[in-house]
Amino acid sequence: MSDPEWLEVRKTYKKYPLTLPCCGAVAIPKVRYEYGTCFFAHKAKGGCTLYAPETRQHIEAKNIIRHAAMESGWRATTEARMVWPFGGLAIADVLCKKGHDLLSDKYFDCVAFEIQLSPQNDVTTHQRTLNYINGGAEIVHWFFYSPPRYLYQTDQLKFYKVSEKEGKFWVNDNPDLDLATVVSNILRVGHISGKTEEQRRLEALQKAEEERLRILQEEEEEKQYQIELQEARKKAREEAKNRKIIIEDIPVGKNVIERGPHFFCVFCDKRMKMTRIFGQGLHYTCECGQSEHLIKY
Repeated sequence: MSDPEWLEVRKTYKKYPLTLPCCGAVAIPKVRYEYGTCFFAHKAKGGCTLYAPETRQHIEAKNIIRHAAMESGWRATTEARMVWPFGGLAIADVLCKKGHDLLSDKYFDCVAFEIQLSPQNDVTTHQRTLNYINGGAEIVHWFFYSPPRYLYQTDQLKFYKVSEKEGKFWVNDNPDLDLATVVSNILRVGHISGKTEEQRRLEALQKAEEERLRILQEEEEEKQYQIELQEARKKAREEAKNRKIIIEDIPVGKNVIERGPHFFCVFCDKRMKMTRIFGQGLHYTCECGQSEHLIKY
């Protein structure tokens, strides 16, 4: 509601049967002037089990998210009741509704925001997120004072660290990312960097140029590698050719006596030493240098 509409409700609420959805008690429209928030209160304290007092930080954070969402062109509701299709209930701190996302044109039923200032484990967070999804939320954004240790993000669950400093709420301990800016960027362009469109465009161009230079460098390195590979292959062929010439020059048998599986020199009568030449054969030589023998294979 706008301020004039809310003022009219406050003037006329006694004429209409206003009741609270949590317990059916009579509702009274009020304003927290210190926070600038409008709300319905129980007319009398009773046994409502769904009502719990809120801290100043929690109220302020919800109000910031709500105003940021509305300024971004979304309809926003605090303490939104989300009924599951098969029974059950979830109450989101702030629920934002719009026909489509401005960045990707992907249809959204709604986006939920949660402020969690007290400790909460990852199992509870995922379960509550599932409750919001069952109630119709497309994505749930959590803001934690202290995020659960083992919490992991998914397509439908995003979380950030929030802290209060100098009377403002900072996100991820970044003084350039206040809560309102982050919510606006999430709902407007799907990011939380807080940078202008021109800055993001220049960064994208810079990354594209860096990627182009990286590809050119890889291509140059590949060319150099191919050149070195060709030179290595040429050198290996020359070495193989020279080795073949040397082997072909070796007499098959010169001054050699064969005794069983071994060969002996006819001059010194010593057993000849064998060297295996890969791809060519077995080369036998004698220490005296006067006898040698080659067995090709």
